[in-house]
Amino acid sequence: MPSESTLRILLRGSPRWVRMLEGQLPEVGISTMQATRDMMMPHPFVLGARWRWHRTSVLHQVMPDVRSTNTGKVFRQARKRNIPVIAHWIGSDVVRLRDHIAKHGHPPAHLFDHVTMHLADSPALAAELEELGVSGDVVRLLPKSTSSDVCDLPQVPAVVTYLPDSAQDFYRIDIIRTLARTFPKVPFYIAANDGRSAVDCPANMRFLGEVEDMDAVYRKVSVLVRICEHDSLSAMVLEALARGRYVVYSETFPHTSHACDAQTAAACLADILRASSPNLDGARYVAREFSWRHELQRLKECYEQAIERVHKK
Repeated sequence: MPSESTLRILLRGSPRWVRMLEGQLPEVGISTMQATRDMMMPHPFVLGARWRWHRTSVLHQVMPDVRSTNTGKVFRQARKRNIPVIAHWIGSDVVRLRDHIAKHGHPPAHLFDHVTMHLADSPALAAELEELGVSGDVVRLLPKSTSSDVCDLPQVPAVVTYLPDSAQDFYRIDIIRTLARTFPKVPFYIAANDGRSAVDCPANMRFLGEVEDMDAVYRKVSVLVRICEHDSLSAMVLEALARGRYVVYSETFPHTSHACDAQTAAACLADILRASSPNLDGARYVAREFSWRHELQRLKECYEQAIERVHKK
């Protein structure tokens, strides 16, 4: 296995966060690779898979899925080679873990028997994992976009929300539809959804599909509405606050408005849409408390600790 001075991290899991880590980890001197299907059960003659394992310092699984037998195969291969495994919990994966424990009475052995270190994306998730008998340190996954300058509010108030096509119920499309009908003159920009599977939506719900330039979207909205069944600390919340936007959120977080139902969210929106100046308190809080560079350094320390744990055994 490579020495600590040449850390090479094998990334696997949520495509969005794997791509982010691929872009950021080289900034702290760490090389990355993505896991391939061949690495689950590497045949002696599949040299590419064997070579990747040979070069791997740590396997970092972002968003473990307790239902996945493939994940168990990859974890098992890593531990056979004395490679530490980090399981990084980021939100809905904890819901699936909770459901598994409720059904079976214990965490899934095919994964947990091979995990060297658990990480959580927020203190709230770490506390939730602790209640399930899983101890994990907090390392946030923060995109660079959580660092930004404040910009003026648009002349015409507008809303943005994240409503992925594959998880519309989880992200409470019912509440978004109700809010859009309550404020028919306010544009509701819908990110990560092209609208083809969204039914009975009012005309002011404007579906953007996959968005490459979220900065442009944030500039033309006043507020982010994020109401979902379960969440870590959303990067979108930090992005919006950093730019001086207001946030209606189903989690409790400083300088946001808390709402878990349509009636409360509508009351929050009615106040926010009258605002004439950016949410400066929220922007200052994010700038003071959240640093993607700090989290990268913390993650590097976790990699080194995981390697040390494996070598001590």
